[in-house]
Order: sequence, then structure tokens, then C-alpha cells
Amino acid sequence: MRPQASAQERTKAPGQANVASARFALHTPGMDSLRGLGSVPLLDPSRSRLVVEAPGDGPGFWAGGPSALFDPKDRAFYLSYRLRRPLGAGRGGLTRVARSADGIRYTTIWEASKEDFGTTSIERS
Repeated sequence: MRPQASAQERTKAPGQANVASARFALHTPGMDSLRGLGSVPLLDPSRSRLVVEAPGDGPGFWAGGPSALFDPKDRAFYLSYRLRRPLGAGRGGLTRVARSADGIRYTTIWEASKEDFGTTSIERS
């Protein structure tokens, strides 16, 4: 699906060619619930913060593969992520769900290991 800028968003900025904002319209059947998203903010790496540390230093150690949501009723952020180690050190060994009131400091509320799932690696959480 290609983003479609409105006529108002396709305006010329002084000294520039046609400019479209990050705002887009969704015209996909069955996707009406997403219309309320409005503008999608662009990622600015200089403003990002590390919220989960990798389980070690060096190649193969990382925390990621996240899914995140904000629950307005609970007024809390929830983050699902995996902790990975190098292939010979227990790769794909742990998945967690964490909760945060501010979106920066998270507390683990659930976790499971690859042994809990009876598998050699957790590939998606």
C-alpha cells in the first residue's frame, strides 16, 4: 500500500520541490480501526533511550525483537522482548513481558525460557 498525501500536504515549501508529510490515509478494506492513528512520527535515533540491557557484551548478545503497546485504561506501557546470547552460549533462551508507567523504566511481569517451551531457541515473542 502506497501512502497518499492529501492536496494540503502536497504543498511546495519555499525553495523546495513538492513536499509530503509523514501523514497518510489508509484505504484498505477492513483496516478502518487504524484510521485514528493519524500522523506516524518518524524515528529520531538521537532521542532514543535504551530500556532493556543485553544479557552480555560482544557479538551475539542482544535484547530485542520487541512488541510494545500502551494500555490507556491501565495507563501503562507493556513490552515483549527476547534476550539472546551467541549460538554456543544458549542462543534464544529467554522471552519476557515487562510493564512501565513512564515507557523508560520497565519491570518484568512474566518470563519463560526455551526449556519452558521445550524448544532449542525462542525466535519470536
